[in-house]
Amino acid sequence: MPRRKTYEPHCPEGCAGGKAGILHRVIAENVKVTPEVLSCKRPSNLIYRCSYCGFVWFQRNSSYPGYDPIPAGFYDDFRNPGAFSPVPEDYRIREENRPIYWNKKREQYRKRREQLKKKRLKRR
Repeated sequence: MPRRKTYEPHCPEGCAGGKAGILHRVIAENVKVTPEVLSCKRPSNLIYRCSYCGFVWFQRNSSYPGYDPIPAGFYDDFRNPGAFSPVPEDYRIREENRPIYWNKKREQYRKRREQLKKKRLKRR
């Protein structure tokens, strides 16, 4: 039986190199987050940065890095070296980083299990 797909920490921006090893917790001063963007951060949220593409985001401290993030912007990317550039509030991130995606997967898996169970019962 194939293994169930589970979330693996990766960059929510969708860059090719943003795997778990290069996602780092950072301090707002280190990535020069502007006060306007910092006001969107909840007190319990942490700030993370992908060292591959420079994407910066906020997220709850109880979740995996990159899961259910709030996009903040880019720091030290190729367009703005050494500076922070915010992204709009409606900035789209990778679907696999949202709980909605995993809830759909869980529901599909449950339906498939029920179908297989019904088939087995019919054979008997």
